[in-house]
This record gives sequence, structure tokens and C-alpha cells, in this order.
Amino acid sequence: MLVGAGGSISANETGGNSTHTLTTNEMPRHQHAITLLQSGSNSGSLTSVSAGNGQGSSRAVNTDWQGGGAAFSLMQPYLGCYIWQRIA
Repeated sequence: MLVGAGGSISANETGGNSTHTLTTNEMPRHQHAITLLQSGSNSGSLTSVSAGNGQGSSRAVNTDWQGGGAAFSLMQPYLGCYIWQRIA
């Protein structure tokens, strides 16, 4: 893509990327919900919820927070060039 030279872009300067893989820090801050189920009269626990009463139990938990919401560049590959040619 041609971009007008001037400001922060010089003539014949190239830049940008055709692809970008997000890092964990660039992903929006988020977490995932997980539902744990235990049925019947099994004994044990599911994240602090004990089964064993014959009724079963369930517990909704969330993963740890991930992502930092950092900015990232979406600039496609470019070439800086002069847009106008002076003729006088």
C-alpha cells in the first residue's frame, strides 16, 4: 500500500505487517466460566463443594484472569512515497 511521505513516514520507508499473532498481553482482559458436576453419592469435592449426600453437586468456577488489553498495530505493509510531484 502506498502511504504519503511526511510526518512520521519518510519517502521509500517500508513498514507494517501482513499478519500479527496476539500475545497474551494484547488480548482483552477476560476469564472463562467452568461448571463442575459430580452426580450420585460419590464422595469428594469440587472446588469446595462436597458431594456424597446422594443428590450430587455442581459448582461454577472461573479461570484466572488473562489478557492485558495492550494496544497493537494493525498497519498493513506499506511504502512511503511522495504523492505530489512539483512541476514549477
